[in-house]
Amino acid sequence: MGSVVTFWGLKAGQGATSSNLISVAAINGMDYHHRTLLSNTQFDSNTIEQAFINSNRTINTLHNYSTLGLDQLENLARSKQLSNNSIKDYTVPIFAGLDLLPSTSKPSSDMHTNITDVIGSIYQSSKNVYDLTLVDVHPGDNKLTNEILHHSDLIVVNLNQNVIVLKAFFELIKQKPDLFSKMIIVIGQYDYSSKYTIKNISRTFKSKIPVYAIPHNSNFMDACNEQQVVEFFLKRKNINSTHEDYSFMEAARCLNKAIFKALEIDHRLYEERED
Repeated sequence: MGSVVTFWGLKAGQGATSSNLISVAAINGMDYHHRTLLSNTQFDSNTIEQAFINSNRTINTLHNYSTLGLDQLENLARSKQLSNNSIKDYTVPIFAGLDLLPSTSKPSSDMHTNITDVIGSIYQSSKNVYDLTLVDVHPGDNKLTNEILHHSDLIVVNLNQNVIVLKAFFELIKQKPDLFSKMIIVIGQYDYSSKYTIKNISRTFKSKIPVYAIPHNSNFMDACNEQQVVEFFLKRKNINSTHEDYSFMEAARCLNKAIFKALEIDHRLYEERED
């Protein structure tokens, strides 16, 4: 049985949620022999699809999800035809062990939110097929997001070094301890020179929640914009400490291993791929 890991942020644009998820998904696909599903559930953002789907490398589904994606699985779930074997048929292959399940093509957010009552069964099926299901959800508090968080084995909370955002989050988890019962925190676009380092954040808010960081990296952000994420990671798989992107790659790998640890999975069970 696999695990559902949901990447969530308090507010849109505050924690680099999608870019953090993209980096973890790419590391999983590149470094490990296991099956990972990357799922975007946001109505108004196709950042995940834009980063990975390059029409020169694979099929172009950015504007046509008529035969792929979350909508098709919703239809199967509602008609009681969803099976473990059907999940992969509606995904886009990215790496040998990484598939992407595109988000909705519905014309309104209200229509998309209707998936809430079957989303649990969809991800239950994905757990029977994939070792990891990585989910990008809409930030904040809404019906669909809360349902996905409820069905998650781990929540990766994406924050930044803005003290207002940090205070708001630590107040929120006091109000909803059951919803955030198993989580780790990642600080996106991390600035090593900021006063609010990982250690200071934990100390200031008297928190024992594990905190990790993904630093800002211009080359990675350019790769996301240019649909070159796969190429970006493959070219940097074996770089050494003198490379300008080394700290970013190490941080992404550290976060990935932290997810395994939080799930109580020995990452060594999935041998790293050899070129």
